[in-house]
Amino acid sequence: MSMTLPFAAAFSAFGAACAEYTHRYDKSLVVLLPHSLSAEEKQRAAETINSAWRNLEEIAVREMANEGINPSHITFRYGIYARYIGQLESFDTPLTFGHVHTADDIDRLTEAFENVYTKIYPEGARFLEAGYAITEVYVQAVAPKPVPVIREYDLEGVKPADSAYISTREVYHKGKWELFTVWEMSELRAGNVVKGPAIIQDPMTTVVIPPGKEVALDQFRFLHYRDAR
Repeated sequence: MSMTLPFAAAFSAFGAACAEYTHRYDKSLVVLLPHSLSAEEKQRAAETINSAWRNLEEIAVREMANEGINPSHITFRYGIYARYIGQLESFDTPLTFGHVHTADDIDRLTEAFENVYTKIYPEGARFLEAGYAITEVYVQAVAPKPVPVIREYDLEGVKPADSAYISTREVYHKGKWELFTVWEMSELRAGNVVKGPAIIQDPMTTVVIPPGKEVALDQFRFLHYRDAR
């Protein structure tokens, strides 16, 4: 079963209008983490990364405040680009944390990279002994945006109203002509079910329902395309 909206033709614009405010800030750096790195050296590496994140946060808050976003509404997501030392390509590694200060924190970073790497390549491709190179850090600054409330309707009967029916027409489907019923989208109500073969038409979109399928309208008048019941 799949779902679509009555205003599917404008769905991308609707999604963009409802999406969070997001700014992304990246900073190139080179932090080498050889396999034999001491705890003290790991701590120094952590401070370099931590300082870069804090700098990006400051830039994000300043720029988004200039756009009218309250700094208290901003949340941050963090990540790094990392690779094994000697590799040419770094891998985007999203993180669930954004503060590193200790050797253990650095180990969490490399574990996150290993998790990403083994989702792309088989286990045998790992090369822990080479050590790691962090080549970039980034921060995503996110703030909520006011979103519309989707109207909810009372569910009516399964059978569409007579006013929703337009006509029948022949449609060339899978190598032969078949008779499809034609319905007006704006006249369909929550709870209605339109069984195929049918067409639901609207100035913004056209929904074709082949034989053996149906479209059911839920309490928001969203369309659920499914096998006929």
